[in-house]
Amino acid sequence: MSIYQFLENLIKQICNNIPALFSSNELAYLTIQCKNEIQIRDRIAWKMQNELDATFPNQYLVRREWSDKSRSK
Repeated sequence: MSIYQFLENLIKQICNNIPALFSSNELAYLTIQCKNEIQIRDRIAWKMQNELDATFPNQYLVRREWSDKSRSK
């Protein structure tokens, strides 16, 4: 399987079950405390990194955000 197909499947799998990335009621707690976009983004990146390391050891690094040439991150 190519890395592109792997990532496409992985992103679908993760995004279809975001609550599973958090402990019971953790996401609810984060949501009432503040905007939860950052916590969700970071947890998705962490899950992706762990899955990539398991399948493609030491080959890829997940970034939380990707910038184009007009923005620096």
